[in-house]
Amino acid sequence: MEILLSDLIKTSITTIRAVQLFIERMVKYDPESAFEEALLGKRKKPILAEDWHAEKSCQERLYGKFDGKIKVIGEEMLRDPNLNLSNEPRLFALLSRFR
Repeated sequence: MEILLSDLIKTSITTIRAVQLFIERMVKYDPESAFEEALLGKRKKPILAEDWHAEKSCQERLYGKFDGKIKVIGEEMLRDPNLNLSNEPRLFALLSRFR
C-alpha cells in the first residue's frame, strides 16, 4: 500500500481534531484525572494522563489508517533518548505537544 500525501494530511488533521476534542472534554469534565501525573515504564518517566491518552490515540489512528506503514513515536513515550531514525525505511511521525 502506497501512502498518498492527501491521505496523510487528511488523517493527520482528523486525528489532531479528535484528540484535541478528547483532551478538551477530559480537562473540562475531569481535570483532576487529566492532569494527574503517573510514572511510565521501567524508567519511571513522569507523564500526565492527558499526554499519554493523546499519544496513544494518535498512534492508534495512524497505525490503523496506514496499517503500520508509518512508525509513530511520541515524545512522552520515547524510550530511547538516542533514537536514530536515519535508517528507518518507513515514513515516521514524531508526536510532540505544542506548549
